[in-house]
Amino acid sequence: MFPFALVWEAADFAASDGGIWQPPWPVELPPDAFRVLYGGVSRITLEGEGVLLAFSYDTEGRVREFPFMLDGSMAQVSLGFRDGEIREMTLNISPDGDSWELEVLESETFYPARAFPTLVRGFIGNTWYFITLSRWDRGITETWFDQEGTVLGGYVFDLTETKESHKIRSIRCLGEDNNLILGYYYDSWGFLTGVSKPGRTYTVLHYRDALPRYWERQSTGGDAGGTGLFYFQWDARGFLVRMVPIGAAESESRPVEYRFEYTLDERGNWIERREIQMFAQAGFLFPSPGTIFRRSLEYR
Repeated sequence: MFPFALVWEAADFAASDGGIWQPPWPVELPPDAFRVLYGGVSRITLEGEGVLLAFSYDTEGRVREFPFMLDGSMAQVSLGFRDGEIREMTLNISPDGDSWELEVLESETFYPARAFPTLVRGFIGNTWYFITLSRWDRGITETWFDQEGTVLGGYVFDLTETKESHKIRSIRCLGEDNNLILGYYYDSWGFLTGVSKPGRTYTVLHYRDALPRYWERQSTGGDAGGTGLFYFQWDARGFLVRMVPIGAAESESRPVEYRFEYTLDERGNWIERREIQMFAQAGFLFPSPGTIFRRSLEYR
């Protein structure tokens, strides 16, 4: 199982929420991977080491594909529309694994005139599943069933009012344990400023609304990978040029900062980002090549 209502919310707000980057994203992924500075795009494809993700719009300006962090992995979500509403969803968590094929069988309309699914059918690995959802002003209950009608489990979502909408505030397991799975925190404009889950906390101070200026990743468990406080430096054009782990001790085995160089297309948007890792040795900084990301931009 996975919290379907969380993915549905991401799909519902992907085109209007100032960007899809979220604090739990991997450190190495560019936070502006799916934003352009000039012109309108119909599709952005990002490729890097072990990464192939896409973000696209249809001819009516609706989001058709977007990446989403789910269960610690970047998933690729594809949407299908009927009568102007989302009716189908494909969710691929692993490029080498099976994809979830989900279809909305029944839905209701909630303020502000958004359709919300109440019965969803899912298919993966030659097996059918069914999801029922019940929504009220401040919450959602989501229950999963197998094809024989046996309850498998579910989730309870608490909602909070942000600006002109309601968004998920927390997710708990449905049942006696009622364990908190995820918690979300927003600023007064509705931008996501923090995410917490067992053993991990992510907080961000935004720059230009949807992009990070300071990004803190804390771990309360034994896994400290990708943790720390990171400072992002953006130039006047809006390109990320530097990322610094704040408080990182000078170490010959760990970069003390990351610098970024770009190749731009004819419209001034980046199509290649080259990472340069700076290592401290004997009081000097020495560069070493890092990860390279390439983007394919299709313009409207």
